[in-house]
Amino acid sequence: MPIASLPRKIESNTQTRIDNRRGAAAVEFSLVATVLFLFVFASIEFARVSILRHVVDHASYEACRIVIVPGATTAEAQARVNTLLSKYGVSGATISVSPDPILETTGAVTVQVSVPAASNRWGTAIFSGGVNLASSTTLLTERGPL
Repeated sequence: MPIASLPRKIESNTQTRIDNRRGAAAVEFSLVATVLFLFVFASIEFARVSILRHVVDHASYEACRIVIVPGATTAEAQARVNTLLSKYGVSGATISVSPDPILETTGAVTVQVSVPAASNRWGTAIFSGGVNLASSTTLLTERGPL
């Protein structure tokens, strides 16, 4: 039977079903897009936290390497940490070097660096708002104990 000979009522029902399906597709997209965007933004946030964690680890290690040589001071360690963190745009760091002061009889040096994730984010901190990233490195000095 040719389409032209179909009754008018069947054609209007088909059009109504298509219009109703368009509404269902919009609702399905809104539900799926919400979950998709949640995963995308969570991935970006966790990537930034991972980058911060590695930067803090690296800064702690490099600063400790600077102060294990004879004649180094805690100010040099703090300056090195600040230099490395500023290269990555990290702010709000708390730096602790022990022992302070570093003497010729010091056997080991510990550098601790702590950075709040909330003040170093790329977007909103939904998942990592109260996280504080910290790293501690302890190395033996290159000075011989007397």
